[in-house]
Amino acid sequence: FLGTIGLNNFLDIEFSDVIAADVHIILLVTALLSSIVGIAVSSFFYKKRLADILKMKTLKNKLGNYRSLLLVRYVLVEGPAMFCVVTLMLTNRLEVLPIIVIPLGYLIYIRPTKDNIITDLSLDYKELEELKQSSL
Repeated sequence: FLGTIGLNNFLDIEFSDVIAADVHIILLVTALLSSIVGIAVSSFFYKKRLADILKMKTLKNKLGNYRSLLLVRYVLVEGPAMFCVVTLMLTNRLEVLPIIVIPLGYLIYIRPTKDNIITDLSLDYKELEELKQSSL
């Protein structure tokens, strides 16, 4: 213990600097892994639940459940994105910026559009007409 204190004084190294460097790496790796896992889990959950939604009979039920499914999907991706932003704020390191782009870019890619709804829910002609008349 005394040798460590003497070595720190001799080298003028702060123990907190060493810990801060380790925490930076841990936060960076955690941000990257949480982004990748969040995207993977959201895609898996989305595909699994979408199969159940496609079995529903009425358009109203399909759209209601689809909306809920999309909210859960976005939350699973947005959580890691927010963690990346917090990591950037805590570390003040620009290396986090490319990691932030991963979940945010994915959120832009999966944004809800009318065409995506029609494609994902495999709507027939009758349901398409009903959808056009609704205020979606």
